[in-house]
Amino acid sequence: MKFNIEIKEEAQFDILEASEWYESRQIGLGNRFKTEVLNYIEYLKTNALSHQKKYKENRELLVKSFPYVIVYRVVNLIVYVLAVANCEQHPTKKTEKAISPDLKIGRSLTNISLKRSLPKELNWDAIAG
Repeated sequence: MKFNIEIKEEAQFDILEASEWYESRQIGLGNRFKTEVLNYIEYLKTNALSHQKKYKENRELLVKSFPYVIVYRVVNLIVYVLAVANCEQHPTKKTEKAISPDLKIGRSLTNISLKRSLPKELNWDAIAG
């Protein structure tokens, strides 16, 4: 089964914020983080149901090379990426982030708004389609 991907705005900014932090620590590390997270999100296109539910309908996928987890929800044939959270944060912060009112499923972004609001170096179209 193949799923479509929609990355919520909060999750997009999680990725950008973390990649900037890693880049400030070591040149190239931020790009490596972005690439790895986007590869994991791409993986969800065909494996979204292979991870157990952790909180209500939210599922989690651990990013193995970095202390981050991708929090997502599957509705019909769409994977909504809700957050990319640091595992070293208190667990309730991760949960609160993924269920905050501005991340409701009905408010997902379109590819058009992604192109306008985020840097082009992240290829959102490649994983959203």
